[in-house]
Amino acid sequence: MCQNLIWVMILLGQIHGYKSCIQKERMALFEIKMYMISVAQEGESNSVLPTWTNDTKSDCCRWKGVKCNRSSGRVTEIAFGVIPRSFSGLKTVESLDLSFNRLHGEIPPQLTELSSLAVFNVSYNNLSGVIPQGKQFNTFDTKSYLGNPFLCGQPTNKSCNSNNVKEPDNEVEAHEYAIDMVSFYWSLTASYVTILVGVLASLSFDSPWSRAWFNTVDAFLLKVRNLFW
Repeated sequence: MCQNLIWVMILLGQIHGYKSCIQKERMALFEIKMYMISVAQEGESNSVLPTWTNDTKSDCCRWKGVKCNRSSGRVTEIAFGVIPRSFSGLKTVESLDLSFNRLHGEIPPQLTELSSLAVFNVSYNNLSGVIPQGKQFNTFDTKSYLGNPFLCGQPTNKSCNSNNVKEPDNEVEAHEYAIDMVSFYWSLTASYVTILVGVLASLSFDSPWSRAWFNTVDAFLLKVRNLFW
């Protein structure tokens, strides 16, 4: 009975110890959402972070993409999942660092419209597809895309088209075939020579096996001689 009471007290302590998000941080997150809506393209505003509501009773720690410290209620991580196309509306942004955010999907080509962008970093996510090119994106090097093995195109030098692999022409194939046949004949000849040397070496010793071999050969030669003479 006492042991069960201890477990109940521990459970109640854990429930009581869980804190919802801090209101100031909830408001800050909602302001981020409102800004993303303001720069979103027409018809996309309803799809921008739908779980992030302006309800004061809404716990932002339970919003999709938001993680909090259970004991303090402070926001520790924000993950958008994919890179929102609405980021293309940030016309004056100069630096966009989205590294280590477990992002997936493609890099929106609309981001090439960010003419003021000087720093772009999406390294160590799980992005895939073709890296956009043009304008500011032509200035970013491979460091911006490290840790995304499924990205292709410049500046990674990884081809996005598997058909780009050059097939060998007929002359190369014929040359390789000739080399293979020469190697085959040389190896076959070497095998026969090795076997012959082994047989001759074994016959050079006086043993029942060698005497039986010579007797068989003599009998065969005698039969051949009788057939022709």
